[in-house]
Amino acid sequence: MKLSAALALAAAPSVLGRIAPSGLPLGEIAWGDFVTLACNANLETAQCVPWSSMGYDLNNVVTIDCGVCVEVDVSVLDVFGGMNIIGHLKFPENFKGTLTTPFMAVQGKLTMSSTEPVTDANGAKDGLNVVLTGDSDVNFYPHGENAAACQNIMGESCAMGKKSIAVFGGELDIRGLPDTCPT
Repeated sequence: MKLSAALALAAAPSVLGRIAPSGLPLGEIAWGDFVTLACNANLETAQCVPWSSMGYDLNNVVTIDCGVCVEVDVSVLDVFGGMNIIGHLKFPENFKGTLTTPFMAVQGKLTMSSTEPVTDANGAKDGLNVVLTGDSDVNFYPHGENAAACQNIMGESCAMGKKSIAVFGGELDIRGLPDTCPT
């Protein structure tokens, strides 16, 4: 399944009931449309580099740069600061591991795919596990091309809420079942 969308966002209680110039409730959604980033025009043909070679500081927000493809090659990712995926973050097919992070903002592309059973023969979890952590709301500042989409009473940020995977003009390519599975 592929999804590509601008995301409706959680409302801050102080702005509920107010109306934006677009006629939509203020604070509940972004004011403008998110677009696919021009710097990702060649993303589908970009050669991926291994995550382990990037030297990310996992205590801060990890940013996958625009136009860059990063393929995860480690089984445990504890990204304490959250993830801002402007380029492409790719988990190899049937990847086994755990990603722990407070949020994932997808402005580019996030690819995860597994066609294997979720549990092994002993009932233990197998495959890719995503664990979203934290108790704090996250305010997100989009890439320059989409900055106007978040201009609202809160400034130039969009409220993501807690423990979210949010799409801001990007694409989710998440497959959890074989293509031949009837739905």
